[in-house]
Amino acid sequence: MGHKVASHANGKEAIDSALRAGVDTIEHGNGMDGELADLMVRKGAWWCPTLYIYQRSGRSANSEMTLAKEKGFRTALEKGVKIIYGTDIGGYAWTESESKDFALMVKWGMTPMQAIQSATLLGATALDQQERFGTIEPGKFADLIAVAGDPTTDITELERVQFVMKGGVIYKK
Repeated sequence: MGHKVASHANGKEAIDSALRAGVDTIEHGNGMDGELADLMVRKGAWWCPTLYIYQRSGRSANSEMTLAKEKGFRTALEKGVKIIYGTDIGGYAWTESESKDFALMVKWGMTPMQAIQSATLLGATALDQQERFGTIEPGKFADLIAVAGDPTTDITELERVQFVMKGGVIYKK
């Protein structure tokens, strides 16, 4: 019907069913493996893995879930799955930075710029809105942030936002 469809899919069978039904994006996607990554590439689907929510609540970096999530992420990245940034906002405390997925994306194989673009240009492209936003260009909508350091050398700089500019108005922290 010409509408974008996102599927919150966890587990191999759910991801496979959603992809075969023609969804545009898979949210979460716990259970991602090489076979599903290949299917995602063939279908042109996007994956929004929401990594940090599975690290919260004191879950160890060596827990079974975290290790499986990392393996799936690395496999998808290697196979060329289009990965976009997402937080599943509200899935953890409002006092925590919504930018923590960046560090995991980089730790698990993305370059800092790939991680940044997953939240900007690629996010817009997944929505077919790249002509309206996703890059800083004349005529496009953009909210800007400022950080003290260079996030392309230390991605965790994005966790320490100094100010946000929205609609031309600067909001200081």
